[in-house]
Amino acid sequence: MFPGWFVIGPLFYGREMKNGGPFKVGDTVQILSGSHKGRIARVYSTWQGNTLRVELGAKEKEEFKDIFSPAQLLRDGSAEPDAAPNGGPGTRLGNSGVTGGPPSVS
Repeated sequence: MFPGWFVIGPLFYGREMKNGGPFKVGDTVQILSGSHKGRIARVYSTWQGNTLRVELGAKEKEEFKDIFSPAQLLRDGSAEPDAAPNGGPGTRLGNSGVTGGPPSVS
């Protein structure tokens, strides 16, 4: 085993903890690096080793381009999943069941 892992391993673990980890299926995260940097998505699966798969779309899933280490993710509880990183329109996840707006105040 590479002796440097005893130094690098704790650094990666520390970064995961600072980013809101450990992450689990269902968590909403922001991607911090790569071509999907800034995108908000939901964790849908754990993967080999300590990596996670996030909902980015069918093409990314098929090509295994939805796999990230915990150090590449940031817990994001305030954003909507699949929101565009530039504030533009995102992809809706489904019907929330809400049929009307807020109640009026008299």
